[in-house]
Amino acid sequence: MHSADGMLLTHGGMPEECDMSSDKEEKKVKSLMAQYPYVEEHYREFCAQRDRGESDLDVRIVVQRADFELMYRHPDNVQGDECVGPRWLMCEIDGQACVGTRHEYGQVILSDQVPLEILPGSMRTNENVRLGQRVGRFMDADVAYILWVRVFEWFAEVDGGAGVRKRTELFYEVHGAPKSMTFVELAERADLTKNVKLTTRAVMHGSMRDARLPHGGDFTRAVERVQWAIQRFASGVWHNGLSKIVESCDFSGMSGNFNGVTIMSFVSAGRVMISVEMSNPRNPEERDFLSFVGEDPPNEPRFGLQGIGCTVDRAVDLIEQVVHVWGQTPVDQRDQLFAADKGVRTLGT
Repeated sequence: MHSADGMLLTHGGMPEECDMSSDKEEKKVKSLMAQYPYVEEHYREFCAQRDRGESDLDVRIVVQRADFELMYRHPDNVQGDECVGPRWLMCEIDGQACVGTRHEYGQVILSDQVPLEILPGSMRTNENVRLGQRVGRFMDADVAYILWVRVFEWFAEVDGGAGVRKRTELFYEVHGAPKSMTFVELAERADLTKNVKLTTRAVMHGSMRDARLPHGGDFTRAVERVQWAIQRFASGVWHNGLSKIVESCDFSGMSGNFNGVTIMSFVSAGRVMISVEMSNPRNPEERDFLSFVGEDPPNEPRFGLQGIGCTVDRAVDLIEQVVHVWGQTPVDQRDQLFAADKGVRTLGT
């Protein structure tokens, strides 16, 4: 099953991570801090500024290699009453409803452990600079690693707002040197269509940032290309016989295998949801997918992107494979490609 960050329909040396949930894990955290002195320095300064010590502070450190996705990362802050987007995060601590804030930023750390530059950002700023653009500025710098910091502050919920502070969580992501290239080369080669795996959340926030630009941005163009592929599915498959098969089915869910590409549909409340997925060629345990929504047949929907968990090129390729198989299958045999499936359901049902 995919997380809510992606698919709508479903059938049922690095990295290293540790936190301070036990004495053993606390030793690991301290060991990692010793390997990355600036992290320890940041941690001590953070505790001093809080003026509350470490009693209610949970710390986690993750060490992994930098990748293309990191180069397109932006801060995703949730800052209570100051935030234009969602005002609060929600959780439960010790059975009590809590609200929280998230503040995050990135730093380029040099080999002498000096932080070169902070990547600022919030939902309120007009700045639309991704991490890779910052890294690309330092052609001659000896970059040791990239540090991404997330701070969560949790408060007891009182009348929809924040009451007594309950907990603070401090997450460090240490992104070491990528394989076979420098950090600067990584930034230069990162391509939102070819080697950056998109997620629904990243697309949503990226599109919001791009909306502030006169001619859009990278995420706007990426979504346009995926949307073009979805319309290829609509004209080449949906309006070319699949809608009639779905309309005549007695069940809400249907599925089919198109030369290794799995298609699922689910009809509910006057809408049809379509999901397309296939194993990732580099990591078969992962599934590349996209999903889109339109009106229930016999209407003629213009489908819109709902969720994604793959690169743009991969999304286009999956759709093209489906269109090809459908077009090559005789009309009187197409109902054998797509059949009722009681196992198909929407997430949460």
